[in-house]
Amino acid sequence: MERRGPRHARIILCGLRRPGAPAERRVVLPFGVWPNWRLLTLPARLQYVEGTMTRADLVAVMAKAAGGSKVSAERVLNVFLDEVVDSLRKGRKVTIGGFGTFLVARRAGRSGRNPRTGKRIEIPACRVPRFKPSRSLKGAVR
Repeated sequence: MERRGPRHARIILCGLRRPGAPAERRVVLPFGVWPNWRLLTLPARLQYVEGTMTRADLVAVMAKAAGGSKVSAERVLNVFLDEVVDSLRKGRKVTIGGFGTFLVARRAGRSGRNPRTGKRIEIPACRVPRFKPSRSLKGAVR
């Protein structure tokens, strides 16, 4: 069972099972519901798995994989992100094989309402960044 905890961490409850149920079967409960402890056998071990990978986490993983320092990995990440942003600013697509494509889409102008006053306003047309995942990335996530 997974449950979101502090800082978007997922808490996976392992070892919880109903009395008489096979040991490998996990208890499935809806999000936000803690199990009824009287119905479950204990002990349960709590395992924290980060739900969000931050920039610092990505830098640490890159440094470990390359065998270099975190400073050099951070420079590489900064250059990569700067080049992606510059290419999108110029209206070009950035395609990374096996990962996906970053592109710029045009959003048409539309009318909206100010939620505070209810007054009708015109929202101008703009360009927005989009990401289209590759087929292999979709398959890996599923």
